[in-house]
Amino acid sequence: MSGVQNQIGSWLFLILIDDLEINNINSKIWKNVDDTTTSEIITKGNESNSQSIVHRIVQWSLENQVQLNSDKCKELRISFAKDTPDFDPVFGNELEVVQNAKLLGVTSSHSLSWNAHFMNIVKKAAKRLYFLVQLERANLLRRDLMCYSTPHVLDLLLLTQ
Repeated sequence: MSGVQNQIGSWLFLILIDDLEINNINSKIWKNVDDTTTSEIITKGNESNSQSIVHRIVQWSLENQVQLNSDKCKELRISFAKDTPDFDPVFGNELEVVQNAKLLGVTSSHSLSWNAHFMNIVKKAAKRLYFLVQLERANLLRRDLMCYSTPHVLDLLLLTQ
């Protein structure tokens, strides 16, 4: 029953945030199950509108009585400019600037490197292989081992494509 409740909660969240919009040509917003992500492309010689985007989201959350979890609000800067702007605090908290962020299963890096993403896949593979070895040591039948390993290994292979 909890899976059904989670799905209903996810749909309710998406309906709730449907009217959250960013009116900026160089900005995009993605509304996912329990998460909202924004991005902005700043061309050379132009100013960032990121602060106004953050203010718009805060304003929307106040108008709609939605509480933002400022501990989960992060900033991933992918910039090769010399100077990068700092944001005003959100509800009294500075946005944490992170080197890597995971979005829809893909780990993005501030330097556009794939190293962090591949390391996450390698860690997942190591955990699953360790568990498979433990199952084999417990003398599980090959058929049962295949039932475990097939979906989990295929899942990892799909992540690397």
